[in-house]
Parts: sequence; structure tokens; C-alpha cells
Amino acid sequence: MIRANRLDDARGDLERAVELQPNFPEAHYWLGRVNVAQDRYPAAVESFRQAAGQQPSYAEARYYQGL
Repeated sequence: MIRANRLDDARGDLERAVELQPNFPEAHYWLGRVNVAQDRYPAAVESFRQAAGQQPSYAEARYYQGL
């Protein structure tokens, strides 16, 4: 249960970060990673797509988007 709460906290913080600064590829990437950890795959794909779209050379975002 502690792990789930920490992931929920992280997701909330990252969602707030991209709300405040939409052009922040690192926040989109890490939001995608949190979403993957929580089996929220459609949301994760969108986060990785945002990160890769904002920074085309972001190899990690493209990798996870493809998974």
C-alpha cells in the first residue's frame, strides 16, 4: 500500500508540473513511467508522446512509447 501511495503522490506532482509548464519533456517522461508502473498504459503512451514531441531526440521517451 505504501508503494501505491507514493506512486499516486508522484503522479499528482507530475501532473501538476505539466499543468504549470506544459513544455517540460522530463515531467511528461516521468509521468509516463509512473503511469506504466500503475498499469495506466494509454495515459503512459500519451505522456511519452508528449515528451518525444517536445524533444525529438529524447530516445528514452521514444523507447517507452514503443513498448
